[in-house]
Amino acid sequence: MKKASFFLTKICVLVSVIANAQSFLPIGAGNYSLTSSTIITNGSDIYADNMFVNGSDIFTYGKFSNGNWSKMGGWGSVIGVTSAAKIGDNIYVGGHFINAAGDTNMDKIARWNITTGTWHALGGGLNGYVMDIVQMGTDIIVAGSFTNAGGDPNADYIAKWNGTSWSALGSQVVSTNSLTVVSALAVHNNELYIGGNFYSSNGGVANYLTKWDGTSFQQVYGWNSQVGAVYEIVFDANNNLYIGGEFPAKIAKYNGTAWDLMGNFTASGASWISDIEIVGTSVYVGGKFQDAKGLASADNIAKYNGTTWEAVGGGLNEEVYEMAVSGSDLYIAGKFTDAGGNTAADKLVKYGVSGSTGLNNVFNTAEFKIYPNPNNGEFNIQTEKDGVFELMNITGQVINTYLITNTSQSINEKLSPGLYFIRENGTNAVSKVIVQ
Repeated sequence: MKKASFFLTKICVLVSVIANAQSFLPIGAGNYSLTSSTIITNGSDIYADNMFVNGSDIFTYGKFSNGNWSKMGGWGSVIGVTSAAKIGDNIYVGGHFINAAGDTNMDKIARWNITTGTWHALGGGLNGYVMDIVQMGTDIIVAGSFTNAGGDPNADYIAKWNGTSWSALGSQVVSTNSLTVVSALAVHNNELYIGGNFYSSNGGVANYLTKWDGTSFQQVYGWNSQVGAVYEIVFDANNNLYIGGEFPAKIAKYNGTAWDLMGNFTASGASWISDIEIVGTSVYVGGKFQDAKGLASADNIAKYNGTTWEAVGGGLNEEVYEMAVSGSDLYIAGKFTDAGGNTAADKLVKYGVSGSTGLNNVFNTAEFKIYPNPNNGEFNIQTEKDGVFELMNITGQVINTYLITNTSQSINEKLSPGLYFIRENGTNAVSKVIVQ
């Protein structure tokens, strides 16, 4: 009994090690041909853009559910989604697209109703692309490069949709510069915070970052010391304001009293921060940067723990555009084709942010079988559906990734004797593999 007890204890320790090893996991089969600019979650469902194929359906914006991407109504291969937001029972998408879902009024902005499964236009659309979408009261606020929303001459770069028509915030415009783009919106305490690349709003006292108080554009807590575009605005649960962008500091926080440059983020080469996600006391940032704070693997994604900057999962080889948190996972969309050394983790991935990567049930093999087991490194994976499977060692390192498009695949790996794991991506199904 002592020997058996020792063996079970050892297995539990190994399971604990691998369950707490963090790595990037692909969403779906990966190897997507386009850049992914948006990712949002709704329960266990994921909505994102890329070039997806499901049977005869080819579509550039879709829903990932039960291990597969599916087409949403008549949305086909229309490219150009750059922003998305879930508001109530609707998914709003904005971007460069025209005539989405075959509707000539669905230009640059569209609404998908989750319950009815239908697309809807918002008036006659917009004449320039959309970069961000938020809700403020009963209105939908959009920002971007457009200079015509519903024919209102003041509805430039920012406009509101009341469910029936477009209009400007008020009689002012955020900027009159031809290079203006508004990239970020956030609503806090009934005020609209606005970030982007703009100049001379409200007489020149609120460049790059401003807020609309219901009457006029105002300066935001004296932010005027750094020149450069603001791409992201976030408030945490303690009312701290975070901004990210292409200004010299790249990221800054206002704690109610003063601006904090958060450990003086630095990176090599041209760099910027595109998105910020708050997870407990940690701040995750994504964008375009290399070697953040001198950390060799802090590329395009990094974490601030309140004191210092840290690398995340080995980094990404290309830019991050958007992130979203759901449960214990951080979902990431971007241009990258390699996430932490995993070349199957392409454009759309998830990363465990609570010390878990979903290996909570090591002996759940309901969805697939491994045989023979034990083996000498030659074995079969038998599955009831197509999927992506990963071979991992006891430290959580991914050794190889397999895309199985039929019911069974033979695996032949030169493995040293020991304990390994096969994980089905996107589920909690994990099985141990014993190599003798």
